[in-house]
Amino acid sequence: MTKGTLPPWGPAWSGAALGTGGLATLSHLHGWGVVSALALILAAVLILSILAGWARHRVPPLRRVAMPAWALLGMSITTLGSAQTPLTHQWWLHAALVLIGAVICVSANIAYWPVLRSEPNFLSLFPVMSPVVPAVGLAQWAASETLPDVGASIVKAVGWALCVLAVAGAVPAFILVYRHMLPLGPPAPLAATCWIPLGIVGQSVVAVLTLGGPRAYGWVVLSLGVPLACWAAWRHWSSIPAWAPYNPTWWASTFPVATCGAGTYALSGGTGGLYAVSLALLFLLVAHWLLAVTRAASHLLQRRA
Repeated sequence: MTKGTLPPWGPAWSGAALGTGGLATLSHLHGWGVVSALALILAAVLILSILAGWARHRVPPLRRVAMPAWALLGMSITTLGSAQTPLTHQWWLHAALVLIGAVICVSANIAYWPVLRSEPNFLSLFPVMSPVVPAVGLAQWAASETLPDVGASIVKAVGWALCVLAVAGAVPAFILVYRHMLPLGPPAPLAATCWIPLGIVGQSVVAVLTLGGPRAYGWVVLSLGVPLACWAAWRHWSSIPAWAPYNPTWWASTFPVATCGAGTYALSGGTGGLYAVSLALLFLLVAHWLLAVTRAASHLLQRRA
């Protein structure tokens, strides 16, 4: 791949920060403290460098068609806010990052709907499902006992609103996108994007359970996610031996696995078979993350050769 075929460093690369933040969260849940801390630091560095990259290049612009990249950035900032809290206990930072991310995600969601039909692919799901990520952060903040009762109730209500916005929009968006993607899926360079729908599967379970919703939702949604995950694994893993050209979507296989791992963990209560599934998903997340890093390193070596 020649120089100039990839987007400049900026929001389009936020999948790297999002997947790394998801690794920080899921590894913390399973007691991998060192991994969680290192991933958290790396996610913060990535987000800061992505913001600096956009300040330099101004790519992508603030246009409707670019909202998938901006939704990725909003989710990355929110995930960093949620991931740092168990380690630093800085709820003011949690609130600040989650609110910033929420504004970006909701703005991307509203702006992108008019052009969704013209680009029915898995990347187009990012703006649709992005509000569910700050919904989790708001749910955690509301349950933290750092707010007065009235404030906690307001934050919880906003969390529910964002969760409903994402889940309600995901249903027609999923139908539209899967109608165009099945049965063969995207081309090999974009094969990792098949995991993207799993993002809202796991994240909405965490949101609903943290907000005090019914556990039945978790069982139903995670069950529906099983065939989606099997198809995504088939399409993605079968493309790996071809070592497709590098692009930002290689990171699309990371965060959805992290959310499903967090969702199964929340539903398991920390024990039993679902806990084992969550742990297995952590190992899968590490494998996907290392794969994305290895492909990035391979691309850099090819460019220098």
